[in-house]
Amino acid sequence: MGTSRLLVSGLVVRTVLLLYGHWQDATLEVKYTDVDYLVFTDAAKFVAGGGSPFERSTYRYTPLLAWLLLGNIWLHPAWGKLLFCAADVYAARLIQQLLELQRMSPTAVSVSVAAWLFNPLTVTISTRGNGEALVTVMLLAMLMLLFKGQHTPAARIHFAAISGGTFFALGALCYAKYGRQFLDEAFLHHARRRDPRHSFSMYFYPVYLSYGANSCSFDISRLAFVTQLLSTAVIGVKLADHLPFCLMLQSLAFVAFNKVCTSQYFVWYLSFMPLALPWLLQSPKRGRVMAATAAWAITQAHWLAWAYLLEFQGQPVFLMLWLASILFLAANVCLIWALATAFKPGLSFKDNMLAYGHIRLPQPAKRTQ
Repeated sequence: MGTSRLLVSGLVVRTVLLLYGHWQDATLEVKYTDVDYLVFTDAAKFVAGGGSPFERSTYRYTPLLAWLLLGNIWLHPAWGKLLFCAADVYAARLIQQLLELQRMSPTAVSVSVAAWLFNPLTVTISTRGNGEALVTVMLLAMLMLLFKGQHTPAARIHFAAISGGTFFALGALCYAKYGRQFLDEAFLHHARRRDPRHSFSMYFYPVYLSYGANSCSFDISRLAFVTQLLSTAVIGVKLADHLPFCLMLQSLAFVAFNKVCTSQYFVWYLSFMPLALPWLLQSPKRGRVMAATAAWAITQAHWLAWAYLLEFQGQPVFLMLWLASILFLAANVCLIWALATAFKPGLSFKDNMLAYGHIRLPQPAKRTQ
């Protein structure tokens, strides 16, 4: 199947899931729509009424997201989901273009694009109302410009999205509009956050047990910063020449060791996975990767089973859920190891750009007689 048909099929699948999600929300105990989407919508409602998005308790995101979702109030409650799904499909288009620039075969391109479009996680994340696809599009666009050798535009996107967008636009405009509450909820909260609610992170149970204790007591979740820093630094040093794969492994390590870990965080590294897939499928160690991926999926399903008993059945299974979190972390570590040992591309990211003429090294000056 050509990539154009894949893109259309991916859009159809997301449309069907949006309709199914509407039915499930109305009829079943377990809702399809992510609770965060309800928070986004409530925040947009406050903005539409001339208030602050932070009037909605637990809204701790950029105000820009609430502004983007004003269509939920003015047009239709599904506006945000449609926006996220459109970004999701456009991310697949960027993946296609990146692989074609590296002269991948049409089959390899189609397989990688399909791996993104029909991945159950990426499909459900966007259709349930989470906006991670917006971040994915910005990251892939930056890689696209880097690969083309357009370093200045790539740097501008990076600066505009990170420095300009966050610190100048948000920092100045949002602080002027919402005051200190903006800084507290959108930034400072995440630095001092101690979340006692259950998540995939192994730190949730120790935090739950110590929640409300003396603030001078040691916070074990601070260890997350150490493991995140060490793992991302080592991966960066070892794999810097293979930028998409390096970013994927760094994101995987960051999420695995984070003090809070939920399903939407998986999109952070899954967005880079299709770019490495053609090489991984040719690796003699691909069986190791498949086994580690299976372990990752099984331990995740195991965790979700205990989480269902806790959240929906009210059973006291905190200890078993914590053990499931530890198993899931072990599976993530095994997956990082399997990927790192299996990935052996012929050319580095820079070599690819040189080989295909997307960048040129400066020529030595001619010597005069």
